[in-house]
Amino acid sequence: FNAPAVPEKMARIKQAANLSGDIDLGGWLQSLVRRLGLPTSLHEMGVDRGVLPEIAAKANLDHLSATNPRQVNEADYMNLLTAAWQPN
Repeated sequence: FNAPAVPEKMARIKQAANLSGDIDLGGWLQSLVRRLGLPTSLHEMGVDRGVLPEIAAKANLDHLSATNPRQVNEADYMNLLTAAWQPN
């Protein structure tokens, strides 16, 4: 979500991880988490899908939303949470 707003930071993360510039960082991280045997979705963590709207609403009210690199609203949070919940 934030990658388009902070390409220089994404490049620094790739450099720190010794990854080539064309690597999809999100995919690489998900692969790493899988290799470590950790859950890769909120569903796998046992989060009930029914709580996602409440989490999105509370996240939108959190003061840290104002400092996010990209403007974010409750619908954005809901989209992110829904994507993060999907079983893999």
